[in-house]
Amino acid sequence: CTPATAYKALKAMQRDELIQSHEVGRVTMWSLTMHGQIEYLQDGDDPTALYDSRVSEITVRHTLAVQRARLAAEAAGGKEWQSERGIRRLAAQTTGKNQAWLKVPDGVVTLDGRRIAVEVERSPKSPKRYRVIMAEYLQMRRADTVAGVHYVCESPKLAKGLERIFKATESVLIRGTEVRLKPEHYACFEFFDAANWPVKPAKKTGVNDANFEEKSFEKEF
Repeated sequence: CTPATAYKALKAMQRDELIQSHEVGRVTMWSLTMHGQIEYLQDGDDPTALYDSRVSEITVRHTLAVQRARLAAEAAGGKEWQSERGIRRLAAQTTGKNQAWLKVPDGVVTLDGRRIAVEVERSPKSPKRYRVIMAEYLQMRRADTVAGVHYVCESPKLAKGLERIFKATESVLIRGTEVRLKPEHYACFEFFDAANWPVKPAKKTGVNDANFEEKSFEKEF
């Protein structure tokens, strides 16, 4: 499908009042009208996901990056993709100490039999924020909510920079206890340039699941 063919199809759907276009910064965004939702939505789709006029260009570009990541994962054999919206619905159903989703990722997908949380990163956060995120994901790893976390970054430089930040984090705070990180903890996190994901790089950092010290991990937490 060429861009010209896609645009022609979009305009035809707009004439039939199935979709509408919105200018968001430098981006043209298309969304289903209520008529379009009734026509096309299937069981399991969110009927409340109408266009929000408050959406920013940054949000649109992030959403597109997440969609590209999903397509890349499925093209490489990834299965059972769960969107952030779907995960939030699951998280809302679990409360209290047994809450499974301490951190809601951009998506979750099964790769090579492992349930992977996918974080699409277009710009870096602060080291302080990443320290909190590491603690949340490590608890989710221990609870078998996810087997690992893949950071899918906009550039190789950003991927390398995030890896440095994570490796420089010596400890995290888990339920009021300072936990010193070990190689098996760092191994839960992998970093990729979006153009090379989900194919693993030739040199993999950390240790694999076979070396994950579950008993030690659980005891410390």
